[in-house]
Amino acid sequence: MSSDSAAPVRTSEDPSAVAFRTFLAVADRLGLAVKDRLALLGIAKSTYTVWLRRLEHDLRDLDPDKLDRMGYVLGVYELAGIVFPDGVAWLTRANQAPVFGGRRPLDRMLDGRIEAQAQFTNEGGRVLHPTV
Repeated sequence: MSSDSAAPVRTSEDPSAVAFRTFLAVADRLGLAVKDRLALLGIAKSTYTVWLRRLEHDLRDLDPDKLDRMGYVLGVYELAGIVFPDGVAWLTRANQAPVFGGRRPLDRMLDGRIEAQAQFTNEGGRVLHPTV
């Protein structure tokens, strides 16, 4: 196949829209309800609805905190997929590691505090204890 048939790279793609679309795909893969998506992003349902409507137009004015939250979710999802054969199962099953106390790793993230999300990516493999 020649390089002439390759799809053109969209260099003007809105990075915030890319992050939000990717967040939505991960949320779908995790089976998250809207209320859980709102908790992870730290936003109201009305804001989420506006973002969905604006997704194909422009989301460049998203708050950096919200982009950080998306980044943490995507980072945890990616890290779980690297460390475990089924990262989705690891995120969605009860875990007896001390940091989780029998809760699902996802529940810890759903507490809504960005610190809980950041802990996963900051501590990497130490938090990703294989006890399921």
